[in-house]
Formats: sequence, structure tokens, C-alpha cells
Amino acid sequence: ALTFCANYLGVQLPANTTDSDHGSKPEVAQRTRAGNRAWSALWLFWTKSCISLRTRARIYQALVFSKLTTELTTQVLSKTQEQRLETWHVNKLRTMMLGTARSMSNRQVRIMCQLPSIHASLLRQRLKLRQRVSRNPEEHTAFSAALAGELHGGVPQLVGKEPSARANPWLCQFWQDLHVAALSHPDLQADLSRFGWRELPKSQALQNPQFAKLPFFS
Repeated sequence: ALTFCANYLGVQLPANTTDSDHGSKPEVAQRTRAGNRAWSALWLFWTKSCISLRTRARIYQALVFSKLTTELTTQVLSKTQEQRLETWHVNKLRTMMLGTARSMSNRQVRIMCQLPSIHASLLRQRLKLRQRVSRNPEEHTAFSAALAGELHGGVPQLVGKEPSARANPWLCQFWQDLHVAALSHPDLQADLSRFGWRELPKSQALQNPQFAKLPFFS
């Protein structure tokens, strides 16, 4: 069978973007292959006990972790595909810990290495993108039209101020991200209820939230 894909902002978007994986399976496979190449190129470095874990983790973040997450904000990952990336990521961190992580949870491993989870990294990237777009009304108009615009006879994307139950996964993901951020920022929660999706640029809380308060290792 033929499979059709298109590249958008550096990410593969297959024709089947509405399936259970939102079309993310080819992109995740490509990311892990790129990560494997970067990891293998420095295999002896990752297991050198004479080099501190912090140093190895920083090099890993720059050369390997970046292969998994950079510019992935345009892709909606299913839980299955996100977990594939997370499992790959944590396994590499455990390898760098040279056997000391056997009794540790994944969260403890990430804390020891001072590196975020895949979910936390992508969440922050998407929130920063949404924040930047909201600061520019023209960008917000274009962004909102792309995610929440409706075609004649198509599925309604918004019901009132919020995404509808059948809204596209990109719109739903960004809306969920904002509610996650609002858990640490009550003013943002109030603005989401007051302004909704279309009028987000009016939210003062969204302009200067301290995203560092978001969970980093979970």
C-alpha cells in the first residue's frame, strides 16, 4: 500500500493524521533513528565513569535529546508514541548512570540527570510558542484560523469559547496545555474562562507566566 507524507516545519505529517496515533508513528520512528545515530557516535563517552554524570547528561541533552524533541511542537503525539520516546530517553539515562539506577523510578532517574521528561519538554515548547503568538495579534489571527477555522459543512471547531468535543487534535492539545499551565497560574485559569480561545491575546496572565513552575521531571 502507498503511504503519503508531507513535511511541515520539519515534521512528517502523513495522510492518516486522524488515526489513533494522529499520524505520529512515522515521525517518532524517524526521531528514534536519529537519536540512535547520535547516541552510537559517542558510545564510549556515555559509559566513561571518569566523566561526571552531569557533564555526560548535558552533552546528551545537546546532541541526543534534541534529536527527539526539537520542532516537534507541530506534531500531536498519541500517548503510545510519546511513551515510545520517553522509554527510549529514560533507557539512555539509565545506561549513563552505570548500574546505579536499578532501584530508582524514572522520575528519580530524570532528577539525578537533571533532564526533563519528553512530555514536559514538549509542553514547555508548545506553551512558549502559544505565548509568543499571543503577543502578536496578527500572528494570533493566522494561528487561530489555522487551528480553529471552520470549513463550510465541516466539523465545528469551537463551541462558545472552547474547542468542541470533535475539534482537531492540534487545537485540543494547545487548549489542554493552557489548562495545565493554569494549574500553577490561577490568573491564567480566570483568563481562559473569560476570554476563551479567540481572545487569548487579551490575557495578561498569558503574556508573562513563569513556565519554570511547571513540572519538569514528571
